[in-house]
Amino acid sequence: MRPSIFGNIFEGTFQSDEGKKKRHAHGIHFTSEGDIKRIVLPTIADYWRDRINSAHTLTELQALHQELSEYKIPDPACGSGNFLYLDYQELKSVEFDLLQRLQNLDPMRGYMSLVTPQQFFGMDINSLAVELAKVTLI
Repeated sequence: MRPSIFGNIFEGTFQSDEGKKKRHAHGIHFTSEGDIKRIVLPTIADYWRDRINSAHTLTELQALHQELSEYKIPDPACGSGNFLYLDYQELKSVEFDLLQRLQNLDPMRGYMSLVTPQQFFGMDINSLAVELAKVTLI
């Protein structure tokens, strides 16, 4: 299931005249995947890929993997969590590339994924949005 469905559900709860006023007053808007990627790719994915590409030793790559596992991403107006979900997907993709490099340099050791949904933090004034964001990340 695409997480954008949750964004559509969330926006759909504001279809009445009163809901539309509340949506406008609180700036509730579902951000498309394309718009999110215009932010996520240069600020998160490209940042980490540049760092990984600059690392040349096993020790440097192992340190980056540990650092990546401790990297936290907040979203202070998470809505249904689509932004956090796409952040998670990109960070997992970066980690996959890093794990391949580690495995190529150290084929006898098994490297595990360390990036988890617990690294992503969403806040919202709307409790339904928070619950939808939790479901989206699960």
